[in-house]
Amino acid sequence: MRFRSTQNHIELNGFTISQDPRQVKRLEKVKFALDLFEWKEEYFYKNMVELRDLLAKTMKQKIIVTWWAGFIGSNFLNKYVLLHPEIDFINIDALTYAGKLENISNEVSNASNYAFEKVDIRDYEQIKKVYEKYSPTDIIHFAAESHVDNSIKNPIIFTETNVIWTQNLLDCHKEFNLNRFHHISTD
Repeated sequence: MRFRSTQNHIELNGFTISQDPRQVKRLEKVKFALDLFEWKEEYFYKNMVELRDLLAKTMKQKIIVTWWAGFIGSNFLNKYVLLHPEIDFINIDALTYAGKLENISNEVSNASNYAFEKVDIRDYEQIKKVYEKYSPTDIIHFAAESHVDNSIKNPIIFTETNVIWTQNLLDCHKEFNLNRFHHISTD
């Protein structure tokens, strides 16, 4: 089996598979997995098209966005989901007092590159199921308790959500070997 990688594409036995430069790690894992199997040339050629299509599906950028129904997350999604149809946005939100479903436009809610999962970041198993279901490549973490007055009255809730429960996302991020983790918070 011939495997050749350049900055712009990857080539497997003469078949070119487009490559997003941010997905180099994933492609190297695919190469490693293919090297583990001793494919017979005829079998490999016969199934090359299916393999190419499978690789293309696994290389698509999929971003988990937390607390999308809040002020910052909804403004981000209302712009970027429609601006980047080539990226899948998987949004998780517990829909607490700070999140409102009406913050997301109908156009975004109905977009083919948009999915919603009602998940609380305090529940590690729920988060893990979302990671397993969607195979994300990156995460943008907007999840945070907000409203300064509330944080003064009950600071422990803010510390738990904004610091301690963010650890669940970091643990999944590490376990699933994702590319980037962006954390954005108002408080």
